[in-house]
Parts: sequence; structure tokens; C-alpha cells
Amino acid sequence: MKGRQAAFEEAIQEAPVIAAVKNDMGLAHALRSECAAVFILYGTILDIGQIVKRIKAAGKLAFVHADLIEGLSNRGEIAVDFLAEATKADGIISTRPNLIHHAKELGLITVQRFFLLDSICLLYTSPSPRDISGSR
Repeated sequence: MKGRQAAFEEAIQEAPVIAAVKNDMGLAHALRSECAAVFILYGTILDIGQIVKRIKAAGKLAFVHADLIEGLSNRGEIAVDFLAEATKADGIISTRPNLIHHAKELGLITVQRFFLLDSICLLYTSPSPRDISGSR
């Protein structure tokens, strides 16, 4: 069986656009689209499992932005444990390095989001997406 990271890389090669959804209407459009992966930027702890289930049922990879789920504390690793176990998401997105690190330990695909405020910040970021994700 193919690992999550390999499945993600293959899916992005075939369909390089990733849908980012902020509401149910955007989700409906993403499910009908040709994209292979969906970034979930909304939801609550009560409905995130169903959102992920709909995406996976459509044959797409589901990534939950852990910092944006209402009712989910993003201060601790337990939030990542919940997303991995209760939703079966393929990966997470977060600005918090501790959540990213723990998600990698659980075998989830990770996307660490960061903000560049000026060109000096660019000097302190990793030079490639692979370095940011730590995938190899």
C-alpha cells in the first residue's frame, strides 16, 4: 500500500491545483472539481468529521487547517490526535510547529503555514517546500 506522502505527491502531479474551502458552498464546488486535494479552512469539532468524510468519499485527499476549527484547542498535541483519530484526515495545516511535528509523528502529511512580513523574514525560512515539510 502506498504511503500518504507518496499518494499526495502522485495526486498533485496529476492535478496540481489544491482547493481551499471556507464554507459548504465552496466544498460543494471542490467536490465536483478535478482537484485531488482539499484544504479545509472552516468547521467545528462537531462537523469536521463529516466534512472530511465527504471529501474522502469523493476520492480526494483531505487536509484540515487545525488552527481554524472552532472548538478545537490548537495549543496541544491532543488536537492533532483528535483530527487523526476522529476524522481520518490525510493531513493537517497549521502555523504551530509543535502541531506539525506531532502530526508527522502520527504519519500525517503536514503543511506548515507561515507569514512573510518582509524580505528579511525570507532569509530565515527554509529554501524549499521539502525542507519545510521535512518529508525527506
